[in-house]
Amino acid sequence: MKIIVSVVSLVVISLSLLRGGWSVYYQVQYFNDLNNEVAIDLKEKNLKEYIVKNNLYYQIQKKEEFISPLTHIENYYISKKLANYPWSKNLEYRYVQDYLFPRRIGMEKYQDWKKLLNKKFEGLLDSLSRNGINNRREVAICILKDLNSWFLYDEDIIFNRYPSVQELLSIKRGECYTISYISVMALRSAGIPAALDFCPFWSNKKGGHTEFVFLNDQNLFESNVNTEHKNGLKEAPKVYRLLSKENPEFDFLKNKTIHKDLAFLSDICYADVTDEHTSVNQKTVYTKDKKLEGELIYACVYSGRKWHPVAVSLVKNSSVIFKNLNNSIAYKFAFLKDDILYEVL
Repeated sequence: MKIIVSVVSLVVISLSLLRGGWSVYYQVQYFNDLNNEVAIDLKEKNLKEYIVKNNLYYQIQKKEEFISPLTHIENYYISKKLANYPWSKNLEYRYVQDYLFPRRIGMEKYQDWKKLLNKKFEGLLDSLSRNGINNRREVAICILKDLNSWFLYDEDIIFNRYPSVQELLSIKRGECYTISYISVMALRSAGIPAALDFCPFWSNKKGGHTEFVFLNDQNLFESNVNTEHKNGLKEAPKVYRLLSKENPEFDFLKNKTIHKDLAFLSDICYADVTDEHTSVNQKTVYTKDKKLEGELIYACVYSGRKWHPVAVSLVKNSSVIFKNLNNSIAYKFAFLKDDILYEVL
């Protein structure tokens, strides 16, 4: 049975999701050659060049902050406003709970980006609402067209996996991951469930790719609504979705040493959604090596003249199961020892 969300239940979801307490976040910090932290103007166009010129370096550091329940009172008013948009009505509970009301996209520093961006797009959203627009795809296109007019593509930035809205609105530029991050913020602040999906490595070319997805009127997540990547992540060997909460499916990674290419999974706030982008299969790998029992095995692809892990699983009873592998891609299975990958025989 589908549970449809009302105004009242939107408020309940909002308050229940945003309990007070200590919260972990990641932040980029800059230091001089004396190891003293320095303030950086994020609007600096050639930030990497500026850092080198001034003998600076940067680190992405893990921090904690206390989130008071009182800071979430205003979410009541945002909840009510979002529920009144024509395209936000009759959303299923699960989409609202996971892809609309969380106030963080991943593990960025807490800031009220939803209120800030809702205000920024207020004129556009009110105009669409007055004109009776109730198609989420049409609304998403309008929002993203506005966003792309002032947030520009630029690979020459300091990459932060969990950028804050303050950082994003300061730099106003970024590569596919950063653009997808602020796109998800913008769509959610307009009452449209959205998420960030990314492929860590391609199998047929160097690097990876990130896209945002949004819930269309058929209750399917759709990507490429405003990009030239028509095939999207269809050819991706593995696609992960960034979540704002821990995913118990990755609990087996706790206290494990993970290959650096998949180090992000140690945050356990991801979901495997490869099957939402392409046709997939399941592969069982067997090993006679008793020493591998309880160890991690990686599914790897050849990218940029090197084998890179894209998925990881645990050996149980001399076998390991990999779900959601792209049907059209060949994988090599390996284990990690002394930072070197060895093929499972």
